[in-house]
Amino acid sequence: MDIPPIFVGGTCTDVGKTHVAAGLVRMLRGMGMNVGVMKPYSAGPHDGTGVSQDARILADAAGISPTPEINPHHQTLEAPPYTGSGAAALHPTRMIERYRRLAADRDVMVVEGMGGLLVPILPDYFMADLARDMGLRTLVVADNAVGTIHHTVSTLLACHHRGTEVAGIVLNMIRDGYGRDMLQDMLRGVTDTPVLATLSHSDRPGILGGVDAGALLGI
Repeated sequence: MDIPPIFVGGTCTDVGKTHVAAGLVRMLRGMGMNVGVMKPYSAGPHDGTGVSQDARILADAAGISPTPEINPHHQTLEAPPYTGSGAAALHPTRMIERYRRLAADRDVMVVEGMGGLLVPILPDYFMADLARDMGLRTLVVADNAVGTIHHTVSTLLACHHRGTEVAGIVLNMIRDGYGRDMLQDMLRGVTDTPVLATLSHSDRPGILGGVDAGALLGI
């Protein structure tokens, strides 16, 4: 079965990208796939190994060791890779080379972005550009907070402007905000990008219960 690689991006930080990405990995492994994972850029605390907690969750879902190879750039400062301060993030061309090495012996890759899809890696190079240049279809993860319509539509418009292919939207219902039906109706009214899955509070971490695998994976 030929399944294209997937980039899990977000409308913002803390919308549940890792939950969705890990769930996808487990779903694909359940289909008999040899799945590779990557968290190219990350920020925040780590356990001394230089590998982020998000990368560890992805590695656990894939059944592999959480090595720096799957999380090449981690910084403790919780800020974009490009901070404007001269701090050098791993250049996207080198990141793409590492992605290709990881993908070489895998049936499919699941790559998780950092923050929203307009988080800058270089002054005019964003997470959406990285997904495009890796040749990945992007799942846009949005939560149900007030403001999510603006964030989602802005993200979709930005992806269109950057030439980033969007496969669809995943709604992660994690806040006391809009209800699922209302949110889906509003999104249908302002965009033609499909809502491929809606996750509820009751879903266990990294488990996409009740999700149509075919719709989510584009198969």
